[in-house]
Amino acid sequence: MQQYSTTECTELMGSWNMVTDELRSIQMCESIGWLVDNIQTFALIAMMYPLIAFKLQSFDIAPNKTYDGIYFWWNSVLSVYSGISLIGMYTGYQTVVTRSGFDFIDMMRHPDWFVESNTITLIFVLSKIAEFGDTVLILLRGRRLRFIQWYHHLLTYIYCYVSCVSTTLSRNSSPAIFCSVNLFVHTIMYGWYAASTAGYRSPAWVKHAISAIQTTQMFFGCWVIATVNHDDMWRTSSPIEFYMVSGMYGSYVLLFGNMLVSNIIGTGGTVRRKRD
Repeated sequence: MQQYSTTECTELMGSWNMVTDELRSIQMCESIGWLVDNIQTFALIAMMYPLIAFKLQSFDIAPNKTYDGIYFWWNSVLSVYSGISLIGMYTGYQTVVTRSGFDFIDMMRHPDWFVESNTITLIFVLSKIAEFGDTVLILLRGRRLRFIQWYHHLLTYIYCYVSCVSTTLSRNSSPAIFCSVNLFVHTIMYGWYAASTAGYRSPAWVKHAISAIQTTQMFFGCWVIATVNHDDMWRTSSPIEFYMVSGMYGSYVLLFGNMLVSNIIGTGGTVRRKRD
C-alpha cells in the first residue's frame, strides 16, 4: 500500500480535477497520514477484539440485567451519533453536487464526496472501535456470541481502515456511500436495541423489517461495487481494497440473508435468540 506525504497527496488529488477545495484535500491527506502512522495501534485493536470476546464467552455468564442500563445508553449514543453523522454526510453530498452538478452515479465514481466528508469518515472509522463494546456488553449480559456478530464487526473495522488509507489509489467515493448507508441502518438498529432494552416490546414485523434493511444494505453494497468498477479502474488501481470489499459484502449477503430467512421462518436456533 503506497504512502504519500501531505504535499504529494494534495498534488495527486489536485490532478484528479476535483471540485473540492484544496483545504479539504489537505485535511484528507492529514487524516490518511494519521491512520498510517498509527497502524500498529489499529492492528492491535483488531487482534485484541476477538480474543477478549472469546475469553468472555468462555466464562459462560448466565443471563442477567446487571448491565442493562449501560447497554441502553451505549446503543442510544450510537444511534444518535449515527443520525447526526448521516446528516453530515448528506450535507457533504449536497455541497459537492452543487459545485459539480454530478448525478449519483458520477458521484460514486469520483473521490469528491469522500474528500468533502473526510472528518466524518475518519470519526466513522473510530466508531467501529466503539461498536466492539456492543459485543462485550452482549456477553456480559449473558447472551450468546454469534459468528455474524463478531465477524462483521471485525471485518468492517478492518475494511474501513483499509479504504481510508487507500483513497489516493482507489479514487472514488464508495467509502462515503458505504458509510452513509451504514449510518442510516445503525440509526434505526441501535435505536431499536435501546428501546428494547428499556422494556419496549415491538411487533415481530419490526424485527424482521430491521433484518430486511440490513440485508438490503449488503445487496446495495454489491451493486455499488459493480457500478464503481464499471471500467475496471477500482480493481486495477487498488486491488487489495477491491477484493477485500467484494469478499466482505459477498459474505454479508449470505450471512444477513440467512439471518433474515431464519428470523422469518423460525429456523436457525440461536439466530432467533433475542439480544435483549
